[in-house]
Amino acid sequence: LVSSSAFAEVTANVGISNNYLWRGLTQSNNEAQVSGGLDFAAENGFYIGTWASNVEYASDDTYSYEHDVYFGYAGGDDDFTWDVGWLYY
Repeated sequence: LVSSSAFAEVTANVGISNNYLWRGLTQSNNEAQVSGGLDFAAENGFYIGTWASNVEYASDDTYSYEHDVYFGYAGGDDDFTWDVGWLYY
């Protein structure tokens, strides 16, 4: 008799800050920022996730949020690890 189990992990995150800075530049017009994400990782190395945040680059800006999506496959052993992925933001 052979038994097999597959494991996966689902995680989530939420953040609140007084400003959204990226590479030293404000992404929220120096205002408060709320963000959150959801991630899935399978035992075989496959992963997928999403993250979103409010943004405001200028007072008349039509864009009000940033939405990032990513997925990939990672593997390796104690001596060598690798990760191939795709990110859209």
